[in-house]
Amino acid sequence: MINVNSILTASGIPSKKTKFQSPPKNASYAVWFDGVTLVGPDMRPAMLRQHDITIRVYEYKPDEAAETALEAALDAADVAWDRSDRDWLQEEQLYLTTYTFTFFEKRS
Repeated sequence: MINVNSILTASGIPSKKTKFQSPPKNASYAVWFDGVTLVGPDMRPAMLRQHDITIRVYEYKPDEAAETALEAALDAADVAWDRSDRDWLQEEQLYLTTYTFTFFEKRS
């Protein structure tokens, strides 16, 4: 199973699952989410869990080093990932880059 916390720790980006109560000031940070879908044949217990992971990287200014570090950590974990274009969040005064990937976990 893929450990999202380990990937984010390896990237060096401060991160939390779902919400940062007090985000770092003047440093990039990440918030991640894990959507789970049970997958299996009809009339049988689901045999797989599909994890749809979203990692949102918030930046006070464009931070190529943070993005490169996260991408290297994802690559090192053998994760096939997608990245959105960087967006400007006017209300929050932050940049946002979103990474997504999916993996499956076999249920016993």
